[in-house]
Amino acid sequence: LFPQQIVAVCSPALLPEGVAEIAASEIQHHVLLHDAHNLWPEFMEKAVGLKMTTELKRMRFNQTGLAIDAAVAGQGIALASRFLVAADLATGRLVQPVSGEMRGTQDFYVVMPRKQRHPEPTQAVRQWLLDAGERPPL
Repeated sequence: LFPQQIVAVCSPALLPEGVAEIAASEIQHHVLLHDAHNLWPEFMEKAVGLKMTTELKRMRFNQTGLAIDAAVAGQGIALASRFLVAADLATGRLVQPVSGEMRGTQDFYVVMPRKQRHPEPTQAVRQWLLDAGERPPL
């Protein structure tokens, strides 16, 4: 359906007043929220061009959604698929503290049998998903 783009997100309250973006080197001074994949070292290197060198404060969650919820609550900076946080970014519940992003390794797919008795409904759902992925969030 579409590629996975990984972005860093946090509550606007986590940033200094009037600041829309922080220096990439400042990320390491915040609590880094992540799921079981912990893409932070790879994200820092590929998306913002820095190697993580200091001992970091981390909070691990078993689901990405929980890391996103913690970011909304101001607990730290999370990594998430842009698709999963698009609505929160559009409404201002979350902001991107750095502009870098990283291509994920797990894209979004629709899997269906090659031979179907009635392919029209499946194709309609596939097209609906493609259209929904191109639209800005509500």
